Amino acid sequence: MSDENDKGASGALIVLDDCSDASNWQVHATEGVAALVEVVGDVGRKSLRLDYDFNGRAGFALVRKKVGKRLASLSDPRAPGRASWANHLRAVLAAPRELLDNHPRRAELMVDMLQRSLKWIRANKPADIVAKLGIQDPELARDLADPMKRMPDLYSPDGRFKAAEVEATRAFLRATGTPLPAGVDIHSLIADVWVKR
Repeated sequence: MSDENDKGASGALIVLDDCSDASNWQVHATEGVAALVEVVGDVGRKSLRLDYDFNGRAGFALVRKKVGKRLASLSDPRAPGRASWANHLRAVLAAPRELLDNHPRRAELMVDMLQRSLKWIRANKPADIVAKLGIQDPELARDLADPMKRMPDLYSPDGRFKAAEVEATRAFLRATGTPLPAGVDIHSLIADVWVKR
């Protein structure tokens, strides 16, 4: 797992893992979710594959490995250019325009569920939120709770798109070299009719 653009401060290529041994990675999943990680590919072009089965329920499956090197931190105030995009949108619900046009009730129910979840998150401590996942590994539980402790405003309080967040997202896209295509207004990508302004 490396890329020619993944260079450290010295300019040297950072190799996180050569994917030769799946035992270097830990598999974590919520109760009832089956997950398996294995190495696939030929010599020199290997990669990790995560096979999972949710068995008809909600949950998650992930692989992790301690690499001991922070490549970037969006919560670090010293990050280059951070001032202009500090409050950019970190996560959104995405759906095809056709689904929103043809099945608005589905979108409304999803937004309602999201808003109730966000309200619950704001009312509970990070450790209590993570405890609901039923994670048995204390270290993984801490890793998931820590970002919420360090960034209490990580999640929107109500799912609404604030003007400052939208503008910060536009600045973030410019700063990272991924501007919107010419003629595309970022507001045309937002459907917020269901957030009950």
